[in-house]
Order: sequence, then C-alpha cells, then structure tokens
Amino acid sequence: MSQCCKEGQYMPQVRLKRFLFVLLIPLYLNVCSSALANQITLSPESSSNYKPLQLNDSTSSYNINTYAHIVHDPQKLWSPNTFITSPDKLTQLTSAPYATVENTGQSYWMIFTLVNRTPIDIWKLKFAHSRTDKIDVLVFSDNAIKSGSSRLGETQVDDSNVVHLHGGLNSSLANREIYSLGHTFNLALAPNRVYTVVIRAESMLFESKLFVDLMSEQTYRLHSRGAELAVLCTLGIMFALTLYNLFLSIGTRDLIYLLYSLYGASFTLSWAAYFGFIWEVTGYTDPSRYLMNISYMGYLLFLLMFTVNFLQLNHYSANFAKLFRLLITISVLVICITPWASINTIFNIFWVLILPSVILCLTGAYYVYFKCHYRPARYLALGYTLLTLCTAITWLSISDIVPYSTTLAPIGQQADSPAPTTFILASAAIMLLLSMGLADRIAKLQAEKQAAEESAQIKSTFLAIMSHEIRTPLNGMLSMIKLLSKTHLNHHQQTYINTIAYSGNALLTLLNDLLDYARMEHKPLEFESIEFEPKLLIDSILLLMSARAAEKGLSLKANIQDEIPRTVTGDPNRLRQILLNLVSNAIKFTEYGSVTIEATLVQATNSTAKIRFAVIDTGIGIPKPAQDSIFDMFTQANPSIVRRFGGSGLGLTICWRLVTGMGGELVVNSDENTGSKFTFTLPFTTTIPSLLTASQSGPALNYQTISSSLSLHILLVDDVAINRIAVKGLLECEGHRVSTANTGRHTLELLTHNTYDLILMDINMPDMDGFETTQYIRQLPDKIKAHTPVIALTANTEPTQEQDYHLCSFQAVLNKPINTDRLNTIIRTMFTNNNSHVPRLPTDPSMLIVNS
Repeated sequence: MSQCCKEGQYMPQVRLKRFLFVLLIPLYLNVCSSALANQITLSPESSSNYKPLQLNDSTSSYNINTYAHIVHDPQKLWSPNTFITSPDKLTQLTSAPYATVENTGQSYWMIFTLVNRTPIDIWKLKFAHSRTDKIDVLVFSDNAIKSGSSRLGETQVDDSNVVHLHGGLNSSLANREIYSLGHTFNLALAPNRVYTVVIRAESMLFESKLFVDLMSEQTYRLHSRGAELAVLCTLGIMFALTLYNLFLSIGTRDLIYLLYSLYGASFTLSWAAYFGFIWEVTGYTDPSRYLMNISYMGYLLFLLMFTVNFLQLNHYSANFAKLFRLLITISVLVICITPWASINTIFNIFWVLILPSVILCLTGAYYVYFKCHYRPARYLALGYTLLTLCTAITWLSISDIVPYSTTLAPIGQQADSPAPTTFILASAAIMLLLSMGLADRIAKLQAEKQAAEESAQIKSTFLAIMSHEIRTPLNGMLSMIKLLSKTHLNHHQQTYINTIAYSGNALLTLLNDLLDYARMEHKPLEFESIEFEPKLLIDSILLLMSARAAEKGLSLKANIQDEIPRTVTGDPNRLRQILLNLVSNAIKFTEYGSVTIEATLVQATNSTAKIRFAVIDTGIGIPKPAQDSIFDMFTQANPSIVRRFGGSGLGLTICWRLVTGMGGELVVNSDENTGSKFTFTLPFTTTIPSLLTASQSGPALNYQTISSSLSLHILLVDDVAINRIAVKGLLECEGHRVSTANTGRHTLELLTHNTYDLILMDINMPDMDGFETTQYIRQLPDKIKAHTPVIALTANTEPTQEQDYHLCSFQAVLNKPINTDRLNTIIRTMFTNNNSHVPRLPTDPSMLIVNS
C-alpha cells in the first residue's frame, strides 16, 4: 500500500482483495443459506451405538453424548410420567430415530444405561447449558434409589423403582440441588448395578447439542468449580473495565468512552446470558430471551460504533465509514424487531452478521495503523485479531464446517463442550486491549494538547517580541514627527508632516487590531470580575478621546442615566476596550456634529443590573445591505472607506467578540449619511455602595474642568536614546521640566539626590526592568520618593502582566508609541488644578490600566 492516506480513499492491494473473496465469500454464503433455512446443526452425532457406560475411573469425567440415544420430540408425545408409570415404553425411545440437537430448541430426550464399577456411590450429573428451561432426570433401577441429598431438588420414589429429579430455569433457585453455572444433579449410584437414565430437556434455544457430563464429587470440585471460578472472575474483570470507562465518560464527556462502556456492558451481558449467570443469580427466566437477543445485537452494534469513532474512519476513509454505517443500520433495525421476532431468527441473524463485522473492524484497525500511522489503532488491531480468531472458529463450528471438538476447549472440561472458557478469557483480554487503546489515545491527545500549548506560548512570546520590536522604532518615529510638527514649518512641510503622522497612526492602529485579534484566536477570552464605577469609566474615555474629537471640531459628550448603580462588578477593561473602539470609529467616520456615549439601566434587582450602552454619531452612516457583514473580520462597509479613512476592518470584529463573550449582543442601527448607533446590553453584579465618602474618593472626573497648565518635574526612564529625545521634547513643549535616565540603576542613583513629581518608566530594559526598578522605588526609606507616581511605558500589549503592574503600584500604563494627547490627559487626571504636585489617583482600581 504505497498510496498516501487521504480522506475518502481506500485502495487495498488486489491480492489481498482476491484472497479475502476466495476464502470468505463461499463460507459466508454457506452459513447464510443455512441460517435462512433454519437448518444450522451444532456438532451432529454420526450415529448412536447406545452402548452401556462403564464407570471404571472415579477421577474421569464421562461425556454422556457418546453413550446416549437422542430423540427429538417436537410434538411432546411423551412425558416423564409416561415412563414412570410404564417403564416398558422406554423401548419406544430406543427405537425412535436418532436426532441431532438443533438450535431451534423444542424438546429432546436422551436415554442411556450405565454400570458403576467404582466404590464411589455419589456422582454429579452436570448440564453445561444454563439456559435450558426445563430438565427432567429419570433413574431406573431394580431397587428404589434415593437422591444423594434429600433437601435438594424434587425427588420422587415410587413402586416402579424410579427416581425423578427436576431442574432448569423454570425451577426455583431454592429447590436446586447444587448452585453452579449450569444445572447439576446428585445421583446415588450403587456399585455394580445397572441403571437406565432418561433425560428430557426442553428449551427455546440450545445453541449447540446437549452437553451432559457425569463425574464424581472429587472430579467435579477439581475441574468444574475451577472453570466456573475462571468464568466469574473474567466476567468481573469485564464488568470492572466497563464501569471504569463509564466513570471516565462522565468525567471527560468523551463519546468514545461512552461507546466503549456500552460495548463492554453488552459484551459482558451477552456472556453472562450465555452462561446463565443472570438467571442463576436473579431468577429472571426471560422465557422469550429478549435480554439475550438485545445483548448479542447490542454487542455487535456498539462494537461497530466504537470502532468507527475511535479509528476516525470518517476522516481517514469514507468508504470504510460507509460500510460501518451500513452494518450499524442493519443492527439497529434488528434490535427494533427483536420483540416481534423469534429467538432463533435473531440468533441466526447475529451469526450471519458477526463474522463480517469483526473482520471489517480488524481490517479498519490495521488500515488506520499501518496506512495512516494512527498509533492507538495498534491495540485495536491486536484485540480484533484475537476476536476474529475466536469468532471465526466458533462460527465455522456452529456452521457445521469444522467439528465442534476442534474449537477452543474449556479449561478442565471435555474438548467438545460448548461455550469454551478460553473464548471468554480471550474476551476479557480483548476488552483490556481496547481499554489500553483508549489510554494510548488519551496519551496522544495529551501530547497534542501540550504541543498546542507550547505552540500557543511560542506565538504569545512571538507577539510580545514583535510588538516590542515594532513599537520601539515606531514610538521614536511618531514622537519625532509630533515634535517636528511643533517647529516653524511652511505650508508644504506641514502637509508632509501631517501625511507622515497619518500614515504612522494608521500603521499603529492596524498593529493594535492585529495583535488583539491574534490573542483572541490563539487562546480563549478570559474575563475578570472587578468592582468599578461605570460613570468614572465613561468619564475616562471622554478624557482620552477629547483631544482627538477637538481636532475635528466634534462635540464629545455622555448621557448617563441617574438610576445606574454607582458601583457594579464586571470586567471594566474589556468594557473600556469596547467603548474606546466604538468611540474611535465614530470620531473617524464623523466629519461634523457630535459623538455621544449613552448608558441606560434596563433591568435591576437586588444583586444584578443590566446596562445598555450606546455610541451615537452623526457621521457617514452604514448602508443597509452592508450592516450584516460589518462585524466580519477585514470587512468595511464600502471599499472606498479603506482609501478614504483607512483601517483594518478588525475593530468591530473585536468588539463583537468581546460583547458576545460577556453575555451581550452588539447591534447597529444606521442610515447612510445620517449617522450610526451601536448598542449593546451587558449584565453586571451590583455590589454594596462603597463606604468611602465623597471627600475621600474625590469628585467625579470632568475633563472640561481640569487645567492643562501644569509644570511638573518628570523623570523619563528609557534605554533607547531616540525615545528619550522625542518624549523629552514633547513633554518640554507642554511646559514640563524633564530629566532622563537610561537604566534602572541610573534611575535609583538620580532618586538619591533628586525628588520628582512623576516618573515615566520603560518596562523592558537590559539591567533592571521597569518592574524591578519600581519595586526598589517603593521600598525607599524616603516616603515621599517611595510614593512618587510612576507611569509604565511598554511596547508589550499582552494583558498577562496586568497583575504585575498592579503589584508594583503603577499609577497608569501607557503603550508605545506614546500618544502625547493621552499622556497629557493622564497627567491632568492625576494632578488636579488645586494642587499640581499632589497626584489624585482614581478610586476605581481598573482605572490604573490605560491602553493607547
């Protein structure tokens, strides 16, 4: 098989195909025709010599089938009372034609004579078929012979010197002589006497000829009990594997484990039904054999379903999957007709389907393992090899193709006994191999998960490095452009500078959107639960975006309903990101008019609140046909928008994902050339109002009342010289006095001799990073210097470091390239007009993180 493994393709070698056809098809047609004709015979006897049985060895087990004359009595012409009252009529049995036991059931008689030549007088008559409905044993002698145990069985003695014993599934458990997997009777056989034994067995299904053994007490304990113990232990192992994988299916919610559990339960139940264990324990006779039929067909059905799902045949080979689906459909139909079909019909259908199904499972396992290199399939290949061997031998024997005596023989029993113990031991080994395949599959999935996590970590690291490497030079470029624009330029130079600044800002916006989208793609969204004030959050957005709105002459305002709770619990950072994106879009697409943020309380209880947020603009609007696709990534309402306004088409996609992840829905209502309204409603948990008084928390932020005429002494820390030059120039243009440091150690040295109003701290530095430097600052013995406000400057936009920012007590975090308008807004927010050298920190912890 040299072809590549592709979905929907399966091309086995021609030689293998011909071999399977030549070998299996004739055998399969043979058993199908026999089954449909209801003529399957199980190991027929060629003739009956009806010779006396000589009990010469007390350590041997004597198979009665060799010595008995068997008669089929479908019309029930005789009854046990017929021969008890008229022993002379036994000649009618011996003269009747010899019959072979068929799986069709009905009534059969066995008659034989024996002579006990040993001193042992108590013998065991054991029936291998536990599912026999009714058993009568008649023992004729010259004297009245009592049963070996008066309390067991129903023993009758009359004047005709006959002992009558009853048994079978229809007999009560309490009245059985010996508890065993099967029906065993005590026979009292006096030495050197001749006995005639007549056995009548009646059942709906025999599955094989009547297997009856006669053995001494010692032999029975040595061999039969050992075989029964092996059967019970094997059933226990199979049940334990089924239960274990059932618990795994509940814990992992993996369909494969559930299918294995159903397969194991059916397999275990079918063997328990075969050995009559269920009837022996529960006393449930199940006269129509529905439970046994369903267990057989359920075993076949779940074997196919487990295999097709475990081997992923829908992916590796569509043709194989079609064959499995066909057999699965047939199995389901057979199970559906079970209540109305006879036991013999279901039994025949099962044996017609089982061998091709097992061979198909075996072929699929080897195909997926060798051709598609799916490692867990090797355990299924080994298990199905063993299953195919056992099934094929049994299938050939019950089809009368090979003698039953050549099948797998049970431990300690005759070679022609039914239900070979070796087969059930092999069944436990098969289930164990399939369970090992599941374990190997889990190991493979864990390895793939670990590889995926490592890949995600590599991607995250790559994003952080690329973000830093791109933002660092971009920060210097945009800052120098900003600084250059404040110099004396002619009209053409100013136009060129504005064009460069526009292009740089467009590149920055694209970079931010791509990084945000990449983070959402390679790991699931995570949302925090933090107490914050919605009004302060909206005020901070107005502060951050006011300069940009003023550049275009737009009115930026907020309408916040008074009923909105002062504090709620949710994810303020995600909410801020959504509103910032929507407001930024609104300002970008609005040439004149206003942009308004609205917040309205929709529903409130004692512990929850639903708040509707809306961003309304008077911009260009969105055409109706384009509104259905604007939340798709890289999509704009009109291709001309990209040329006119720029953008990546990812901003609304990010907003939609965030709103959906927080339990809301983002909708748009817009008309072309009349403006747009983006609305979303989010649920929050309301909390007990903060105990801080108004004087403690400070007045609400109002960007219109904060003065911009601040003159601070600022320490700028950055290891890149161009960044220090650019940012220092911009800050000095705002009226601040700026000192610079290029390392963390240099910063600590300057702080020993100087006091600063504010520190702008770069995070990524070679000797001591910004976190370590800030921690040293917070531990300075001079409390004033230790509490100097610090704003983090970072080119890494990964949100994983937000906890580190909080632990180091940063007052704000500003992403590179530094937006001077936002930096000035943060500074104005921190330092009030009344005392320009005392920072006023927001009471809302979420306000400390400001993303540019």
